Amino acid sequence: MDQVAALKASAGGAAPNPQAMVQQLADRLQSSPNDLDGWVRLIRAYSVLGNRDKAAEALNKARGVFANQASAQATLARAASDNALN
Repeated sequence: MDQVAALKASAGGAAPNPQAMVQQLADRLQSSPNDLDGWVRLIRAYSVLGNRDKAAEALNKARGVFANQASAQATLARAASDNALN
């Protein structure tokens, strides 16, 4: 059974739960934080869900992870701007 089928079976065929998916991404980033694209997705996801505090927290964590990487900081600055976190 592929991953999508397994998810549908475990959810009884229901639509995916966006909050659970966001939490799964957040959990993954805690154990493997060197994923800049993942942090940007997490910031955007929290913003879309209306959780500005968690979006700002994710942004701050990502800034710490990539503290010495100028290009990553620029990407995070764009994510902050795009999600009205400035």
